[in-house]
Amino acid sequence: MGERGSFNLRLALVVMLPALLCAACPKPLPEFNPAKYAANSQGEVAPEKGTEPVDPEFVGRPEIERPELDPMPGRYTLANLVDIALRNSPVTRQSWAQGRAAAAAWAQSRSTYWPQLEGSMQSAAGKIPAVDGGRSYITAGAQLQYLLLDFGGRSAQARAAREALVAANWNHNQSIQDVLRDVPQAYHTYMGDRALERAAGMNLEDALTTLRATEARQTTGVSTVADVLQARSNADQARLDLATRKGAVKISKGALATSVGWTADADIEVAGEVRNPPLRDMSRSVKMLVTEAKRQRPAVGAAQAQVRQALADVDYARSQPFPTLTAGGLFQWQKMKNQHGENYYGGFELKIPIFYGFKMQNAIRQAKFELEAARATLAQTEQTVAQEVWDAYQNYNTATEQYRASRTLLASSQESFNVSLARYRQGAADITELLNAQNTLASARAQLIDSRMKLFNQYAELLHAVGSELPEERLDSGVTEEDLAYGEDR
Repeated sequence: MGERGSFNLRLALVVMLPALLCAACPKPLPEFNPAKYAANSQGEVAPEKGTEPVDPEFVGRPEIERPELDPMPGRYTLANLVDIALRNSPVTRQSWAQGRAAAAAWAQSRSTYWPQLEGSMQSAAGKIPAVDGGRSYITAGAQLQYLLLDFGGRSAQARAAREALVAANWNHNQSIQDVLRDVPQAYHTYMGDRALERAAGMNLEDALTTLRATEARQTTGVSTVADVLQARSNADQARLDLATRKGAVKISKGALATSVGWTADADIEVAGEVRNPPLRDMSRSVKMLVTEAKRQRPAVGAAQAQVRQALADVDYARSQPFPTLTAGGLFQWQKMKNQHGENYYGGFELKIPIFYGFKMQNAIRQAKFELEAARATLAQTEQTVAQEVWDAYQNYNTATEQYRASRTLLASSQESFNVSLARYRQGAADITELLNAQNTLASARAQLIDSRMKLFNQYAELLHAVGSELPEERLDSGVTEEDLAYGEDR
């Protein structure tokens, strides 16, 4: 084998060596399919560490799933709406695409582990100066470069890109948790407004009952026209309240559709679900919940990844003042009229930075300050998470007590109204007592529905703040009146 053949063999081995090494690797490298290191779809949780592929068959999936722009016919339960929102929400679609872009950026950062092979071709024809040979020619060549040593620079860049992927995956998981909170809250707000509309209808029926009682007493000459006018005014106010509640139902229905990813005017039919409110035995201390939130909240995980990314950036900046060693080679073939030739060489290049106008020293300073900023952001994020857990915990306990008190208030108000109506019909009570009892009953109905709605919403907020499920629930019993006002139309 001649000198030329020996060099070509060595050049081929240099090019093939990284591929042979990768074939022996126990784990696939992100260069070949970076999408495996992000979420499979916009509605699925991403691998938080960004190091293990989540689906070997991910190749061939569409880049972006087509959103369900129009709702299908049928009645949607809360579970249906949440499932659709995970696949349809622009928020999860955006975070999913950002995670896949970060995975591709990590794969791109690892390109310096591979040889860099570049081909070129040049030709010239016409009246060529003698200094260029004086003849038409064609030149083709290939140049190979391979970084051998850089004192940790490329490793630091790859680590920084990997941590950026981890942060992007955490952010995607956070967007999923946001959907798991926002859709139930919008759902229960809509259900609460529907219940308030039905309660307003019940209040109108009570007002009309009072009006008929006053008219009956006026017919017998027991009451005056003033009683009738007061009762009629009270009934008109009940009609006004009912119209207001109907408008609120339309608004909250539009908000629910928007939270799922549809337009506000989407024509959807929501199935009412009569179920016990989430009354749980919160025996664990709030400190335990805060600890759990710091371990599981995606916002904390993303902030921690950003600190590790900043650490890698510091390592990269520190590696820049050190030399880099690169292996390279060139093969060139040239053809002129009636003759041709070949040139080839191989060797090493050592670059030693000497002075760049204090650029590298200030790059180290910048990286260190950005690291301190990332650490401060992490501390601030942990404080924010702790505050959110504390607020959600207290708001949930408050909502629980308000709900229990409102049930008692409704029972007593209903009994009071029944007694006042009976007394008024017998002539033992005046119209003022009856209207006060009726208004108190209407207020009690609204407070019960509002407290129930707040209890569901605060529970969703507490789950979101902690970032996980709570202990096994201990459901309260004795739910009766609110089923009529909050559940299906009877």
